[in-house]
Amino acid sequence: MLTAEKISKYLTEPITVSVFETLESTNRTAREFAAGKREHLIIARSQSGGRGRLGRSFFSPNGGLYMSLLLYPQSDITDVSLITSAAAVAVSRAIECVADVKCEIKWVNDIYIEGKKVCGILTEGQMRSDGMLDYAILGIGVNLLPPTCGFPEDIASRAGSLFDELPTDTDNILAATIVNEFMLLYRSGLDKELFLDEYRSRSCLIGREIDVMRIVGGEMKSAVAVGIDDNCRLVVRYDDGTTEALESGDVTIRAT
Repeated sequence: MLTAEKISKYLTEPITVSVFETLESTNRTAREFAAGKREHLIIARSQSGGRGRLGRSFFSPNGGLYMSLLLYPQSDITDVSLITSAAAVAVSRAIECVADVKCEIKWVNDIYIEGKKVCGILTEGQMRSDGMLDYAILGIGVNLLPPTCGFPEDIASRAGSLFDELPTDTDNILAATIVNEFMLLYRSGLDKELFLDEYRSRSCLIGREIDVMRIVGGEMKSAVAVGIDDNCRLVVRYDDGTTEALESGDVTIRAT
């Protein structure tokens, strides 16, 4: 069972850890700790109001690992995308170390195993009046086990989990390993040389036909994913031959 004491035992640097039985959202609770001005790991065994990108709900029953890492980067709001990309690499490394599986990354923030989503990442930042980040919150949700009630119908075909049965202490080890892997990249100043090539090589989109959904207007366009640029943007080529580097939006792999 997840406990602050066990997670702290596996961490490679001292970070305050708080574990709750259930929360509405670990990201929301992290905001409540932000005034303390110290890095803090908040974990819940379940969430009643978990959130994903674009305001979507994030299914968060018992059997998952739901965590938020409160950070104080000395940077501007543009680093939020770097935090997410570095976290995707860190989570992939941690899962592969603990569960002995191969992870892929679906831009910008999802981790897939054998075509099934097992993890989502949501980074949020609070900006100061001078344009610098007051704090950032890195939210990570991992499906450790299949939910006893099953996945909801709308995600059942694409959702997966790491284990059928959870090996002893694996939840605590995975939580700490994710933090350890991420903090190695974070302490480097999010040096892209340490994770960008790996982020690209793990992409499950490059070379695939996709549909791009724009946030503003909801327009859907067909494209091919051709690469990831140095700013972690997804480069796509539309059917008319034009290209674009996406900073936001949503993409899905086109059914064949």
